[in-house]
Amino acid sequence: MADGGYTLTVEATDEAGNKTTQTLDFTIDTTLSVPTLSLDSADDSGIAGDNITNVKTPGFTLNNIDTDVSRVTVEVMHNGIKQEVPLVQTGGQWRFAPTSDWADGDYILTVKVEDRPEM
Repeated sequence: MADGGYTLTVEATDEAGNKTTQTLDFTIDTTLSVPTLSLDSADDSGIAGDNITNVKTPGFTLNNIDTDVSRVTVEVMHNGIKQEVPLVQTGGQWRFAPTSDWADGDYILTVKVEDRPEM
């Protein structure tokens, strides 16, 4: 079935001819926007857009997050250690910054988004 709203109707009739009907409205939503993660431009040191910073607690913004999400997480991996970071949602925008200074090095940030169908 394609994404969209549907109505399921079930009708039952007993041996005496009595009928009853039940309906259920439901939505199929298999589409999820692809989220993007960006380093705040104020924290992007050097060449703009190179995602290199000398800021120890850089800020990040998550964009393209659907309004019907049930869960959004960001996982940070550095030196083989994974840690989920707390997110703040304000005005439909998701943001986070480390709660303590990050050491020099490469970091892998993974965004996970789960949505629920709009009813």
